[in-house]
Amino acid sequence: MALAAWSATITDEAGNAVPAAEIEVRHAVSGELVAALKADRDGSTPLDNPFTTEAEDNGLAQFFVAPGSYTVTATKNGASQTWTVDLVLHQEVQDTATDTTAGRLLAVGAFGLGATGDGTPEITDFTSSIVSGFYRFNGGTVTGGPPGISGQGIAIATKGKDGRTNILCMDGANDTGHILAYGSRNSDSGTIYWTPVYHTGNVVGAVSQASGLPTGGLVERGSNANGEYARFADGTQICMHTFSLDTILSAGAGTFADPYRTAPIGWTFPAAFIAAPAVSGIAESTNSADHLGRANYLRCGAASTTSVTACQAFRGSGSNFDMTIDASVMAMGRWF
Repeated sequence: MALAAWSATITDEAGNAVPAAEIEVRHAVSGELVAALKADRDGSTPLDNPFTTEAEDNGLAQFFVAPGSYTVTATKNGASQTWTVDLVLHQEVQDTATDTTAGRLLAVGAFGLGATGDGTPEITDFTSSIVSGFYRFNGGTVTGGPPGISGQGIAIATKGKDGRTNILCMDGANDTGHILAYGSRNSDSGTIYWTPVYHTGNVVGAVSQASGLPTGGLVERGSNANGEYARFADGTQICMHTFSLDTILSAGAGTFADPYRTAPIGWTFPAAFIAAPAVSGIAESTNSADHLGRANYLRCGAASTTSVTACQAFRGSGSNFDMTIDASVMAMGRWF
């Protein structure tokens, strides 16, 4: 039972302590004598009403009672003093920032609320039991944190049924390389299973995967002498390139059976595929002259995971007008 406390030193008009005074306690509204006075906070020791203070206590009077409004009267040798008091429950304050003792008041910084700097509670081991709250951690030394963390970070933890734990944490290693991750487990302690949270700082970057699940960026772009490529976290990869096939009159006689055509040129992909991709493209003339009647089309040979054997432009008419042809090609497949 939670009890409120009242105490006072009984003194005379000159301010001298008055020992062995009689103390009477009544309900302020009804005037009825209070029947449930206690001598201790836990309510285990009854106290008479009225009661007499101890002679050796130098006038100190004290009792414990349920919260409420009371009239307290102290009497000694025909003189009396009266107080009307509103007693409220005394609450103990947390011993530590993560003290979960029921009934205690939160201190500034409790579970990270209102704390600054080192006053914020620290997580040193994510696999240990963590109560709900706001925390700090050192990515270089903490145990069981998200992959890749290295700097000072913050974490928000919540606790569910049966101790199930959910944590959102951010590692502020530098201004642009934040690692944001969500972690959970179905128990009070043990391994946290982390999932990266994507944001403007990590959507574009080197893609990677483990068992088909992304472990890096969502989109990766790159280029080299063989063209440009884009990789996506779902495994899709697209390669693109434009290169010269030289003259359209390199071979052929301009007939249906033997059309004019460029020399065949192979293309090595700027990034390898896991299986042969689908390759397509168009033949574009670099000349500014009128192209009516001189339509050109592109054909590509068999593809492997790293290249296509031959790209060749053909003329769709018998015109012998010479022009230089560029091949604009694209390969689409998967990188895993």
